[in-house]
Amino acid sequence: MLNLKSLITVLIPLLLVGSNDEKKMFSRSVKVEYTMEVKPGEQINQLPPEIRQSILEKLKEPLYYILETNGSESLYYLVKKKSKTDTVENTIAENNIQKKTVTVKESNTANSASFYKDFENKTILVRSLVNQKAYITRSDLKENHWKIQPETANIAGMNCRKAILGEIEAWFTPDIPVSDGPFSYYGLPGLVITIESPKEKIYATRISYPTGLKIEKPQGELITHEELKRIRTEAGKDINSIEKEGNKTTTHSRKTIKLN
Repeated sequence: MLNLKSLITVLIPLLLVGSNDEKKMFSRSVKVEYTMEVKPGEQINQLPPEIRQSILEKLKEPLYYILETNGSESLYYLVKKKSKTDTVENTIAENNIQKKTVTVKESNTANSASFYKDFENKTILVRSLVNQKAYITRSDLKENHWKIQPETANIAGMNCRKAILGEIEAWFTPDIPVSDGPFSYYGLPGLVITIESPKEKIYATRISYPTGLKIEKPQGELITHEELKRIRTEAGKDINSIEKEGNKTTTHSRKTIKLN
């Protein structure tokens, strides 16, 4: 889990957009850019070396998400990385602020996987893409039983507190009184700034306060979780079938060449 020193190291680049007056006159509309780093599970050690190495290389590339929330509903969706900008100007060891940002290109939410929360109706809608077709699954928005810890920190000028949920560690800020965060990490008395679990690490890199923010519900075919599981299984079988047929064709071609 993140200790306080590594937490501050990760979040020093956090960029807050908006004047102090805007923050004092806080609107419940908040837009947050998050970076997610996926951790390889223990099962990866059971894979063949070439496959394991391929997966590890892919996991080196972080994923970028945006959370748009107004306190009553929110949308968390995947965005595409555009380019890296700026470089480290000074080291943290010299007590200077490290300026490092990643610019992301917002994709059309109609073409991306997304996670929608309706706090008033206590509903979660998850948009999944299978073979370029969008499916929506619905779940109940259940209460998370966080345990708020005594540890505190000042990060990018924000007062932050630590909270625990099973194996999940979160840091949140009561300075932004929106009880929301990435995916299903909600229910704390303030915006979630960072999450760390055995599977992933997620941290905010940019926070802004847009006016007139409109939350778009994800669109797609509404199905059950069981139906989505079946569709994904069938899609996986189709891919395996195509690969097998491709291998047969290649083998047959090679044999033909040898015979000639």
